[in-house]
Amino acid sequence: MGIQANPTPCGGVPACCNGGTIQDRLKATLQVATGSTCPCVDGATIDLVLISQTATDTTWSGSGPLGTCGSTIALTLACTGNHAVFALLWNISGGNCNGISGSVPSQNSGGCGPTQSLNLTYNGPFMLNPICCNDMTMPNLYLINVIITE
Repeated sequence: MGIQANPTPCGGVPACCNGGTIQDRLKATLQVATGSTCPCVDGATIDLVLISQTATDTTWSGSGPLGTCGSTIALTLACTGNHAVFALLWNISGGNCNGISGSVPSQNSGGCGPTQSLNLTYNGPFMLNPICCNDMTMPNLYLINVIITE
């Protein structure tokens, strides 16, 4: 983890990170879920940067290639609900994956606190179609995990 100019204490309310601070720059890594196939996504990373901080919410956002699948993914991580829970939103555009979007309404810190850096794992929050994964061997599963770290 690199030193960041302005660690963000989630709006001064530590509930999202159990009393710890969260950096202004985060990294989301996409990982194919166990039992799924979609090699063109596995290991893709997206840089998330702080875009908004209010008394009740803090938001990081970023976009980049969906691995080598030929699409773009935009991710937003928000510490919401008066800084009580995390939420993850995604939108995939272009290529064979165009139009896949959604959100996971909440996730607690799962490994973040005064002495521990952020390490959030969303297990299978979204599923890709076979065309997107360049794999037409139905009925494969195409669940993708998102791991967010500092």
